[in-house]
Amino acid sequence: NHAHVSRYMNDSIKEKNANVRVKSEYHNMLPNICFYARTNITKGEELTYYYGETDVHMYWRLVSFMLYCCILLYIVT
Repeated sequence: NHAHVSRYMNDSIKEKNANVRVKSEYHNMLPNICFYARTNITKGEELTYYYGETDVHMYWRLVSFMLYCCILLYIVT
């Protein structure tokens, strides 16, 4: 099975909240994606890393933002 460990990690919408840092490194002239803990991670804690700036390909962030705005509108009105 060639599934990557990153499939178990989630998006941290804010970089400062991520507990994992992603870095690309070369080993034996081959690119590797490396994951480093930014904090002490306890057993059972969700692993999150910052996917980057929001764009149209990150539909889950756009949907979350739209839902957030709708909730605020509901509360205000």
